[in-house]
Amino acid sequence: MNRSPRQKLKLLAIAVIALATLLIGLSLLGTSRNRASADAANWSYASNSAPSGLVQQIAANHLSPDLPVDSGRMKVLNVQLPGQKQPLYLVDSRITNLAQYPHVNPLCGASGCAFFGYIPTDIPKEQQFQEVWNAYLNVNLPPNVSLFESSDALQNGLPVLKINQMQGNRVEQSHWSFNGQEYEVTKTLLTPQTYE
Repeated sequence: MNRSPRQKLKLLAIAVIALATLLIGLSLLGTSRNRASADAANWSYASNSAPSGLVQQIAANHLSPDLPVDSGRMKVLNVQLPGQKQPLYLVDSRITNLAQYPHVNPLCGASGCAFFGYIPTDIPKEQQFQEVWNAYLNVNLPPNVSLFESSDALQNGLPVLKINQMQGNRVEQSHWSFNGQEYEVTKTLLTPQTYE
């Protein structure tokens, strides 16, 4: 079949648009995997996914040397969004199923379980990290409500964290933003839906 130059150009333009759409879709899928999410698939054991030195620093900062706890069993999420200056490592201190083994989680108490955020320090050639976020969060939420929600917003080079917690029978979402030194609550929203 013999096509005119105009038809060939039209087919080429369609192919380029289809390829560009596919590439944009794939890049968005890759970005969404790095967003802060409480989905179990996105968090990994610290011993498998945390950079060298982070697990030891968490243990030194938050665990008693007299308490035999495998901090490598804590969960870590590496959050890296487009335009982000450096990685943010979110840490869930629970080392085992809280419902079955509450006594085995030393950083959990009546107000919830400890969660941390660390970034690499600017010291060259050293694997040291700065703690920029520390909060006790209640992990008991209604079905279909995630502890963390995805955010594309950056503040001072780090992602805004959207965290859901129960306030009575409603979900309150706190937005934590990086002020250049640490995370602080910058906005809270109370959802209209009530839960039993």
